[in-house]
Amino acid sequence: MSVIYPISDLQKRPAEVKEHARREVVHLTENGRGAYVMMSEDFFEDYVARKQNEAVWESELVAAVEAGMHDVEQGRTYTLEETLKHIEELRAHLNGNEAA
Repeated sequence: MSVIYPISDLQKRPAEVKEHARREVVHLTENGRGAYVMMSEDFFEDYVARKQNEAVWESELVAAVEAGMHDVEQGRTYTLEETLKHIEELRAHLNGNEAA
């Protein structure tokens, strides 16, 4: 969530504006219109890191879906039963047991 202040509040209530900017994006208006955004450097660094992680995750998700679609097109598919059996075998292997 973000808050909105007129730019004049930077002079009138700087502590309040800066306190909000430590925790969130502060929008500053000029002549009743959006003009600037303000945030602390720590918040900005966290924000950029979150957005980078989201972009990487989204890219990996798209690549996985594309790979899955390619597998389907190539006929590399498995039934639910085959998939569940494979999962059981992997679990047994990870637990040091032989597959059932």
